[in-house]
Amino acid sequence: MNERLLAKMENEQSEFLAALIEANPIEALSMSKRYHVQEAIIHALRIEPISEKQALALLKCSRPLSSVYRHWERMKHRQQIMFLSTLEEYANHIIQLRELCRKKEGGDDE
Repeated sequence: MNERLLAKMENEQSEFLAALIEANPIEALSMSKRYHVQEAIIHALRIEPISEKQALALLKCSRPLSSVYRHWERMKHRQQIMFLSTLEEYANHIIQLRELCRKKEGGDDE
């Protein structure tokens, strides 16, 4: 089932790419985010297949890739939270590294 779903999604993405290529520059810019997110969806399915039941449910959609993308659009605030969390974690990592460097430079007398 996953192979059939992947083929259907890849076909849908090829059609979207053809429309993207034909679009004027302004439209192409607005369409490019969708293209890249849809590529990520396809890539995720290649790496981690979903259950047969899930694949069958999506295969019943006329345009499963577009449907999943629209669902992602409604959920993208979660992605923004993930980005914020990543920023905070990395900033904390830098702070910890700088504190370690200061301790080493000042000696271990503390």
